Amino acid sequence: MRSFIGRAAESRTRDLQHPMLARYQATLPPEQGAVYRVSMDRSSSNQAATVGGIVLVGLGILFLVQQVVGFDIGHFGWPLFVLLPGLAFLAAYALGPRGAAGMAVPGCVLTTIGLILAIQNTFNLWETWAYAWTLIIAAVGIGLTLQSERLGQPRAARSGILMFESGLLGFVVFGVFFELILDISHFPIGPLRGTLGPAVLILAGLYLLLRRRPRPISGA
Repeated sequence: MRSFIGRAAESRTRDLQHPMLARYQATLPPEQGAVYRVSMDRSSSNQAATVGGIVLVGLGILFLVQQVVGFDIGHFGWPLFVLLPGLAFLAAYALGPRGAAGMAVPGCVLTTIGLILAIQNTFNLWETWAYAWTLIIAAVGIGLTLQSERLGQPRAARSGILMFESGLLGFVVFGVFFELILDISHFPIGPLRGTLGPAVLILAGLYLLLRRRPRPISGA
């Protein structure tokens, strides 16, 4: 009698901890509930295997190129250790099922950071971090848009597009300020410096004015 009461209390505790899962599984036959749990476990393991496999293959190819060509991976190639995991996440998103939609955001962010580091490391442009960080915001917007489109969430997709546009606009505005006004990277622009900056700012302002959406009239 005590064992029966203990099992009943344990069952009620599990239902309180996961009410939605318990309610969903209660509508399924026992065989289908077990298949559902197994399929979810297999999906997660397949996603992890895809990401890990792509990263390992990329690293192997990278080390092989280093041995054959004599490429200095320590000086020039280290941003690839950030870029390759990002590409792996994007591949898992593109090749995976609907449940792999969450791979889009980290994939876009890591890929963007890897590309920024590669450019900065190659051309010694580390001071561009003063405005390059805005591209990470744009990358989050792209990832959110891809994820929302996969999951069928149009409102979240619109938020992702807005975040992407905001990050890209911030990159342009801050880039003009730091490069054409403060001249932190000393790009050889010459006489265009005095006209290019104001022109870009005017275009950015016109974009914001044209991008505004009319507010809905109440009671219409």
